[in-house]
Amino acid sequence: LDLRITTDKNVSELSLGKQNPAGSLIYAKREGSDKIFLVTVHLLHHLKTNLLEVRDKQLIRAEEPQVTQLELKYPDKEVRLELDAEEGWKVTAPYQAKGDREDISAYLNRLDSLRAKEFAAESSEDLSQYGLDKPALQVSVYTGSEKLKQTLFFGKTEPEKGIYAKAESKPQVALVDDAIASTLFSDAFDLRDRRILEFDRSLVAMFQMDCYGQVIVIGKEKDEWRIIKPEDAPAKPYFIDGMLYDLENLKAEAYLEPEEKPEFGFDDPVMKISIWLADQTDSLDITLGTITSDEQIYVRREKDAQIFLVSEDILRQLSKQPGELKREVVEPPKKAGAKADVNS
Repeated sequence: LDLRITTDKNVSELSLGKQNPAGSLIYAKREGSDKIFLVTVHLLHHLKTNLLEVRDKQLIRAEEPQVTQLELKYPDKEVRLELDAEEGWKVTAPYQAKGDREDISAYLNRLDSLRAKEFAAESSEDLSQYGLDKPALQVSVYTGSEKLKQTLFFGKTEPEKGIYAKAESKPQVALVDDAIASTLFSDAFDLRDRRILEFDRSLVAMFQMDCYGQVIVIGKEKDEWRIIKPEDAPAKPYFIDGMLYDLENLKAEAYLEPEEKPEFGFDDPVMKISIWLADQTDSLDITLGTITSDEQIYVRREKDAQIFLVSEDILRQLSKQPGELKREVVEPPKKAGAKADVNS
């Protein structure tokens, strides 16, 4: 190891060589001097550690506001997403779909924050030993109006160490944390907008749930939730807000062909849900069918007959009795009568 220290007055250079036979010391020599002396081996370890800490360990820069296109290339498939100035993120390969802004943002943040744990090689002519000659994943980001391209390759996993990675523009081969890097191995399904219903729950004026023939209608009156059916009563706001949150964030776990099959259970559904927004006349409607052995439930979106599989948790979250949603109103205590006039 050659160490150079530069100050305003001079430049000093120190060369560190091999360890002594005992392994506790290292041969050292100053530049311009023939004298050789010994220094503790801890100096070398300390210098190497500190050099890793101060060097740039970022492999790719993927600041979200700058990225306009994202590509993920696997040996057998390719995923491409593009940012539209008006419509936001879109999946453009292997199919066309709306992108999930939050999931894509989280992906870019993970990519941008990825750092080298250590550098396996400062350069290498044989990338096959790291699995980088045929990468398991190639991630490319395009930034700015000029769409400047940066690419990061992921190779093989080194047990208990990490995954080998290399930026296309840099010669170094790095090891990165496999727990973080593995989250970058996404596909189009992970990054598409998988919401069943697209609405803003703050705009909901009324919604209805029909569960096995029991109809519950909830409406908003003067910014407060009320049960309209089966009886008129004030509703617990935290229950209603929680149910609407679950519906707003209900995401598909699988997409199915829009066709009718008896096993879907839509002829005798377990629940039907309708939502009316304050600024719209038409309702948003979904039907919940059969629960599968994999703890999923079939859901049909009525506006386009698209069928999904979602977690059956949504049924548990929405299956409420009117009494569970009813907010008890506590009457204020009556005021005591006026004190009698003892002089009267």
